[in-house]
Amino acid sequence: MKSFLFLLLLAGNLFAALPGAYERRFVKFDANDNGVIDPLEWLQTQGRATPVVMSRHRFNWADADKNGVIDRVEFLASRGGKLGGKPNKIETFNLADADEDGYLDPEEYSDTIKRTSSWVKVLGSFSRKDRNDDDQLNHYEFGIRNPAFLDWNWTSRR
Repeated sequence: MKSFLFLLLLAGNLFAALPGAYERRFVKFDANDNGVIDPLEWLQTQGRATPVVMSRHRFNWADADKNGVIDRVEFLASRGGKLGGKPNKIETFNLADADEDGYLDPEEYSDTIKRTSSWVKVLGSFSRKDRNDDDQLNHYEFGIRNPAFLDWNWTSRR
């Protein structure tokens, strides 16, 4: 019983210390000291191997009031940008499709893979997926196989 209480007390102390760490991270990542984190500053909070699309997904998840910036409360609630999970294939495609034309060009496709990947690797991966050699990926080439679900999700983009 004593060991259980000790563990409970220890866990409480650890969780109490976490907001201080997240506060320090917030101050560190708020590069222009305006009290909010914009999408570019947010990208710094994510690991270097984190794809840009994953960062956008987490940013959208953490931005509770949908005003385009993350304030201190939202940052703390998202545990410093670590919550939000992973986007599914359709969300990944839609977040990467910057011009919203329904296709990914090589630059948009590069946002779906690790930021540490070289441009040669990006182009190699892109060309393997581009089955019809039109220099753009459609949903099917990207790996989305259920057109009925795609049509339903297409209307609720972003």
